[in-house]
Amino acid sequence: EFARQMVLIHYRIFSRIQPSEFFGLSWSKPKLRHNCPNLMQLIKHFNYISDFIATIICTTRTLNQRAKVLTKIIKLAKHLRDFNHFDTMAAVITGLQNAAVVRLKWTRSRVQPRYIQVLQDVEALTNSNGSYKAYRTVLRSADPPGAPFMAVFLSDLTFIEDGNPNQIGGLINFKKRMFVYDVLKRIENFQSIPFNFQVVPEIQDWILNYPVLPEDPLYEESLTREPRDTDIAEIE
Repeated sequence: EFARQMVLIHYRIFSRIQPSEFFGLSWSKPKLRHNCPNLMQLIKHFNYISDFIATIICTTRTLNQRAKVLTKIIKLAKHLRDFNHFDTMAAVITGLQNAAVVRLKWTRSRVQPRYIQVLQDVEALTNSNGSYKAYRTVLRSADPPGAPFMAVFLSDLTFIEDGNPNQIGGLINFKKRMFVYDVLKRIENFQSIPFNFQVVPEIQDWILNYPVLPEDPLYEESLTREPRDTDIAEIE
């Protein structure tokens, strides 16, 4: 249910993004970000979910409870993968890859090996090797409803914009326009079909109003849970 509510929250933002918001790389230029308000909100939401995931883990006090929370989050990432909701899946994985979480080696040691394998399989889809080859392969066979890993499409649009002139020999570079159109069409395909899930306001409110920790306090919390050079017996 948690995964379903995260999907619905994301879609409310994602569905509002207009094609014009992708023009001119506005999201990457502070003076132009007012031209892409919905896209900027989606980027902000991605970062929030990442911080939310890291905060939940680092603020769980006991070792066994943290391991249980970590296991549930791995299951959450797998559910999102099964929903073809790659953007929120990537946000969750980014949270798990936060330095404050990665250093919690004793917490990870208490997670069953089969769930560590699930985590590795999901993480592989966010790996940038080969220009996100693993993710792109899966995306090709992923039908809506779902949500693409938006950072990859934004990277593609940046590459298209920077690597191709607007005009060739005084004429409009239609090849460049077709490259852009292809990316925007794929985004629109996912926008056009919503998930048929029922809203649970209590869960959505809890997700959206969680007191996430900034980077430095988060790392301090992690050090409190598992101090440096501490044996597992000392934190049981």
